[in-house]
Amino acid sequence: DLPFDRAWASLQIGIENSGFKVDDLNRSEGVYYVTYLGEDAEEGSGWFGWLFSDEDNPLIGQGFEVKLISKSKETQQISLIANDPSAIPERGQPMLISLIKGNIN
Repeated sequence: DLPFDRAWASLQIGIENSGFKVDDLNRSEGVYYVTYLGEDAEEGSGWFGWLFSDEDNPLIGQGFEVKLISKSKETQQISLIANDPSAIPERGQPMLISLIKGNIN
């Protein structure tokens, strides 16, 4: 429950702290174009460590659009859309959204 400006800045921090690289963005559309890079080696096994090793993780290298959708003046919603949905495991997108939300300050 934040206004768009604060939610946009918080979302960028959440994306960057979740193992994504921001490839491009369009603030007026509320979209970040990102690539999932996986866990940082310095951080240990990380959030997906129990599910995949970095070599086996099908999410690494995948492109996504992370969209901030205004529901009202003070309420924003996050949407994550895979560039190639067929390459993403069934639980992949919900896990990544949870990962981003968990890293929003």
